[in-house]
Amino acid sequence: MTIKRTSDGLSSEQYQDLTEKVKCLLLEESNILKSDDDLENFLKEQPVPNNQLLDNERIYYLLLNRLKNWVAREQAKQDGGSSWKRNFKKNPTIPCIYCGEWFDDEEEIVFHHELRDGRKPIPMHKECHDEHHRKKKNS
Repeated sequence: MTIKRTSDGLSSEQYQDLTEKVKCLLLEESNILKSDDDLENFLKEQPVPNNQLLDNERIYYLLLNRLKNWVAREQAKQDGGSSWKRNFKKNPTIPCIYCGEWFDDEEEIVFHHELRDGRKPIPMHKECHDEHHRKKKNS
């Protein structure tokens, strides 16, 4: 039996296993943090209408948001960050990887992620990027 892989090479089972571990870790940490007096006071000062969420649920979502922000920062670091992209747009150092043509001052440059495996995104002409995705979709 072959294992079905997603576009990033992970199997659905591997991804589900990871997300379940992260969820359990966040739930465990939210249960620990609900006994923190400062956090408890903070939550009381920020009430939820009609007590729709329990404190440990609120803490879970606060932690989830922090995790999301951390993931975004880590991804930006690996991508070279927005300053790298901004500098590249001002002074392109390589031609478009798709067509081989250099970027003109007026052309829009987009940054393509073939696979988010630690590689920097690939600068491409917007038209080349769109064509790449059209061909990929139709193949």
